[in-house]
Amino acid sequence: MGFSGRLLAAEALLPLLRDEAQGPLAAASFAAITGLPMVPPFLVEAPADEDEDAEEETEPEAEDLQAWLPSPRVLPGEVDAQAVEAWWTRRRGGFAEGARFLRGTPLTVEVLVRALETEPMRRRPSLAWEAALRGGGTLQMESRQWTRVQRAQALPLRGQRPEWLARAGSWPLGR
Repeated sequence: MGFSGRLLAAEALLPLLRDEAQGPLAAASFAAITGLPMVPPFLVEAPADEDEDAEEETEPEAEDLQAWLPSPRVLPGEVDAQAVEAWWTRRRGGFAEGARFLRGTPLTVEVLVRALETEPMRRRPSLAWEAALRGGGTLQMESRQWTRVQRAQALPLRGQRPEWLARAGSWPLGR
């Protein structure tokens, strides 16, 4: 949902912040749209797990090795849903209905170019896909290439005019 950049998606993510399993991913997606800083007071340091400190002396069974691996951590702490909701109440008025946002900024060509340079690697394939769709397939960027190659491939994107984003692949309002 964070890749959509839509206000409706941000609003839909708010209730998920309180969910223990989905909260961290919902917060990361919410931050991708709204620009919520993923630092305290919005993140609370996760309590240390006592099991992590204990040394296990037994070797795991071969089929159990997957169970011993740590799960991926989306965020370095737990989400304080109440603090996020208070922040959103103050910031919500600055977001126009129907516009797309990336880190709290309306999506423009400049923002897309900057995002291709600065966003985490896991977000680049979607951003490159966005550029390819908007450019009618003429702006291809291979997000798994070396960054110097990606930068060279993104050069034509810098010359696009602002209305380019409203072109190919636009979603009607309300979707």
